[in-house]
Parts: sequence; structure tokens; C-alpha cells
Amino acid sequence: MISSGNGMAFAAFVHAVRSMKKRAMRTGIDVSVLEGGMARLGTLRITQRTMFQNARNQKELFLRLEDLLRTSAAEGKRILAHIESRLDLILDEATQGYLSDALGATNEAELIEASKTLKHVVE
Repeated sequence: MISSGNGMAFAAFVHAVRSMKKRAMRTGIDVSVLEGGMARLGTLRITQRTMFQNARNQKELFLRLEDLLRTSAAEGKRILAHIESRLDLILDEATQGYLSDALGATNEAELIEASKTLKHVVE
């Protein structure tokens, strides 16, 4: 038989264990919440790294595109300069004959006619 003094000690022990169980349950919930938060942070970190890598890849593509556009613009300017010089040459060749005609005119009527033709070609 348990003496009343020992009964009080056992009741205190049971009370202490139940108290610890309540604290342990609260701690378990806290640990679960922390573990869930850590899992969420891990997911966010992976997402952030993926987004960062995608941004880096896009930047690299934009830089390559910029280089291609610069090269294309320079080539366009080169082609334009070539076309302009060819047109100037063609115009010079065409007007040279008419200018010779105007300079070689022997009378006023030939000079007026050559001047009209030259003016029409130049315009």
C-alpha cells in the first residue's frame, strides 16, 4: 500500500510529466511550423536562383542581339555609301555627255536645247 506521502509525490510526478507533455506538444508544433517555413524558404530560394539564371541568360541574349544590330547598322551604312558613290558616278557619266553637248554647241539654239536637256537630267 502506498502511503499518503508517497501518493503526493506520485501526483506531483504525474503533474510534472503532463506539464512537460504540454510543453513538448507546443514545441512539436513550433518545430513543425519552423520545418514548414524552412521548406518554403528552400522552394523560394530555388525559384529565385532559377529566375536569376533566366535573367542572366536573357541579358546575354540581349547583348548578342545588340552586337548583331550594331554590325547590321554598320553594314547598312557601308552599303548606303557604296550605293551613293555609284549613283554619283552614274550621274556624273550621264551629265558629262550632256555637258559636252552644251559646251560644244555652235549656235544659240543648240546651246538652249542642250541646256534644257541637261537641266531635265539633273532634276
